[in-house]
Amino acid sequence: MRRRRHAAVIIISLCLVLGLSGLGLAEEEGSQYPPVAEIIIEGYNRVDMSVIEKAITKTKVGEPVSEDKVRSDLQAIANTGYFFDVRANFAESPKGLAVVFTVVENPVVTRVDIVNDVLPINELRRYMTTRPGRVLNLEELREDVQILVQKSYEDYGIPVRVHDVVLNEAGEVRIIINETRIADVIIKGNNKTKDHVITRELKIKPGDVLDINALNQGLRRVLMLGYFDEVARDLQDTDDPDKVNLVVTVTERKTGVFTGGAGYSSAEGFIGYIDVADQNFLGRGQQVNFRWEFGQKRNYYNVGFFEPYLNENGLFMGFNVYNRLSRDRIKRDGDTEYKYDYHRTGGDITIGQPITEYTKASLRLKIENYELDYEDDSDERGNLRTLRLQTVTNTTDHPFFPTTGFRNTLSAELGGYFLGGDNSFTKYQADLSKYIQVGSNKQTLAFRVHTGFISGDAPPQELFAIGGSETVRGYKYGHFTGEKALTFNAEYRFPITDIIHGVVFVDSGNAWDSSERMRLSDLHTGYGIGVRLDTPIGVLRLDYGIGEEGGQAYFSLGQAF
Repeated sequence: MRRRRHAAVIIISLCLVLGLSGLGLAEEEGSQYPPVAEIIIEGYNRVDMSVIEKAITKTKVGEPVSEDKVRSDLQAIANTGYFFDVRANFAESPKGLAVVFTVVENPVVTRVDIVNDVLPINELRRYMTTRPGRVLNLEELREDVQILVQKSYEDYGIPVRVHDVVLNEAGEVRIIINETRIADVIIKGNNKTKDHVITRELKIKPGDVLDINALNQGLRRVLMLGYFDEVARDLQDTDDPDKVNLVVTVTERKTGVFTGGAGYSSAEGFIGYIDVADQNFLGRGQQVNFRWEFGQKRNYYNVGFFEPYLNENGLFMGFNVYNRLSRDRIKRDGDTEYKYDYHRTGGDITIGQPITEYTKASLRLKIENYELDYEDDSDERGNLRTLRLQTVTNTTDHPFFPTTGFRNTLSAELGGYFLGGDNSFTKYQADLSKYIQVGSNKQTLAFRVHTGFISGDAPPQELFAIGGSETVRGYKYGHFTGEKALTFNAEYRFPITDIIHGVVFVDSGNAWDSSERMRLSDLHTGYGIGVRLDTPIGVLRLDYGIGEEGGQAYFSLGQAF
């Protein structure tokens, strides 16, 4: 401990002289000590005398004087924290034997400095009792130091150690705080994923101040990549008391898919598909996909690529190229049905940027040529050019099975006009989802509202299609189409085993033409049950929905919302 007059360092303790002087109290065996006739207090100035009087509880007027009791009272006075020196002596007074307590006050605090690198000094000061203009109280200062350590962690997520506390004769208090820093970042368990894919989401590097709140956000970002089943962290001590090693351990899940299948149905004849995709291509965090669906009445292919980090700020880019041909589709116009073949060829490119911790904004350009060939030999051809602005806000706690948070998507898409193309229209959409954990064992209530409307001349493929596994279960895909749409979804999700989850759902929705008024009474409702399987190739979804015309089964990948 560094010693100065009126000073204490690191462990705040006061070197008090608890002295007894004056009369010798030793008497012959069997004799009694003289009674205390008077208690006198000297030396106080700014400290109220009542503070000292309340501390003197053992020595009492009229009782025999006792050195042990006097020493106990000296210690009690010292424990008030206001005094640098506390002494007692015995003196004769007109009343008899007097016990004189003499105190030397600590200096008046003139300045309080909190020295650190990142913590807000003014915010920390408001937690302290030690303030300029008051007599320094070392007990209060000791408690203040403990509170600073506590609040630094509770309010700001930063573990700290008090390196030094310096007091000087002028009453200046200087508290030196060392924030805990990261000595090294160690990644474990990533057999495929490159270290930098994880560390760029953590946004923590050696030498940084350890911020538990920022670390937890970083760990969430790593989990939300969808590459890992578990993400855990450990803080390991080092030889430096102000540094720790951050160890992040991940459990990788399978992100690559190579599947295929074939079958036969009376409606479409022979059908098949080949699907090749990887959400973490070569462990670099890139996404690639190729899907080919073929059959007597369909021929689809789609090739896509996504790069999540074009620069250190998280600028991302992706593109898709596709060719989609479906034959013998049905178009209804009142009671009349028309058969047609629908062919679409095109692609899109998206570029975006995170704008907050939970929100990303993107801009997508889509170019598409389409052709509708009707069975009466008439046809309809056109080209489509659209530009879409979209924001996605996601505060959920898991990429596949969220239990808390929300996920909101807002978009505005412009077609035609200055972009060219044969159709000029504007399309607005809002998709709002909320997840609430209920009970224990990660049971979840999930809700979604989706709405949208189109103004202008939109081609058929841009109309809202309501019905099917993604909108209203219990109805065929696209059973209701129009320029306006509104859907509500509610699910109760519960785990059955670690990889099997059950779902009970209710869906309601409809689509309207632009000239029609949207009414809640027009909504069509479906309800049912489902199962989710967490497999190496992703979440498999099997639902059975019952609508107004009966039931229907659906098999899809991923959650409905």
